[in-house]
Amino acid sequence: MVQVSIFLHILIIACGVMLAAFAWPYRRKPEATWLIILSAAMVMTSYFCLGVYTSDAKEDMVFFSRLRYFGFAWMSVSALMFVSGAFGGWDRLRRGPLLYVALIIPIITSVISLNPYWQHLMQEEFEIVMIDGHQLLKFTTGAWFPIHMTYALVMNLLIGVYSLWRLRDLTPLQRPQILLIMSSGLLGMAVDMYCVITNSPMRWAMVSGGTYLLGLFSVLYSVLKYGLLNISPIAKDIIFQQSPDPVLILNDRELLQDYNESAQRVFHLSPADCDRPWSTLKSRLFLDDPGNKEWELRRHHPDEPPRFFSVGIQSL
Repeated sequence: MVQVSIFLHILIIACGVMLAAFAWPYRRKPEATWLIILSAAMVMTSYFCLGVYTSDAKEDMVFFSRLRYFGFAWMSVSALMFVSGAFGGWDRLRRGPLLYVALIIPIITSVISLNPYWQHLMQEEFEIVMIDGHQLLKFTTGAWFPIHMTYALVMNLLIGVYSLWRLRDLTPLQRPQILLIMSSGLLGMAVDMYCVITNSPMRWAMVSGGTYLLGLFSVLYSVLKYGLLNISPIAKDIIFQQSPDPVLILNDRELLQDYNESAQRVFHLSPADCDRPWSTLKSRLFLDDPGNKEWELRRHHPDEPPRFFSVGIQSL
């Protein structure tokens, strides 16, 4: 059991690094940013699990065991933000008040995991147990642990609800992707909940953390096989990168997905503008809509000269 768990965590680290490296060029897109956070959270969690396996001193095992929750804190929320961003919908969840509310619990859990004086809120009463000939750590949970687990469960259930809600509007190519991501994530959460509720030896062997490899594999498969993060090779390589004119890329719901360097320079855009509606951006960037006439850019500074643009829309 322990050898299997070690192997799973090594695979998680390898796949997580690969996925983060692939998503990095797309980091201006919110869903890619959340995917990088998700990958980093899984890599850190598995790294700290391996730290527990390889430590001989009880103090070192407690140290690595506590730090695991820094990664666990961000897994479920980043998974929800990534999936909803990649497949569209629930736009208000990913910005504004709802996003800030969703981040409260992960931030508190992260602070607790990093502060040794507060570790009793997450885990306490440590003892050494032997499983399959390996020395591992057993503990009781603290007052904050049920809040952390309930939050993770709610986030994973929301992924399931979102996936089923969005399913009918997706293309035949997208449906298997979202179903695979949803089912693998829920399976990993189910194994984790079983281990916590039953205090199974799998919990202390940290097998439950390794089961999230299924979710990581499903995301990696969708990204590499179907180009989940890609907009269009033509848009990215020819029009998007090489055009001296400002280019904005919108999805089918007219939400900003990406922009080139010229657009960033002329329109003073930032990554925070991604996923915003075109109607909102248009009123901020330009003066009143003139119809078929040239659009006058709003000036950010009084000394800027007036600039006019002919706005064209092209489907990709």
